[in-house]
Amino acid sequence: MPAWIFFVISCVGFWGLSAFLGKLTMNRGMTYLTFGAIASSGMAFTALILMLWLGHFHLQKFETISLAVLSGFFEGLGTIVFYRALASGPASLVVPLFALYPAIAFVLGFIFLKERLSHMQTVGVFLTFAAAFLLAGDSSDLASQVAIQPRDSEKV
Repeated sequence: MPAWIFFVISCVGFWGLSAFLGKLTMNRGMTYLTFGAIASSGMAFTALILMLWLGHFHLQKFETISLAVLSGFFEGLGTIVFYRALASGPASLVVPLFALYPAIAFVLGFIFLKERLSHMQTVGVFLTFAAAFLLAGDSSDLASQVAIQPRDSEKV
């Protein structure tokens, strides 16, 4: 088994636990922004410890650092809206639907990095969207299932 498969399986497990614990925490009254800030701090601390422990700290060019910061900015925005959806929606629906984000990376990689998928991988991408459609359930109006309503504490 290639090493990357171990990391993929580990990631799925860690992110699954993270989403469950996030839902549990917000069910106990923590707002999504507070949770997002605390969870992101935990992620940054974990990355810093691992980076130092494994000796992966290397100075980079400004352009490379800028791309990493920009990536972190979008990851932060994605994390915040994910936790906002998770705070008000069912985890059994929110988590799998948010798991469609690799489709964006696929399209961007296809256009800008000239990456290609095999026929079987392309079928897999389409099956991913079919799974999202099936997860939407019995309702013909997906938006009503995942509509985000502000909590009383968030209303202006």
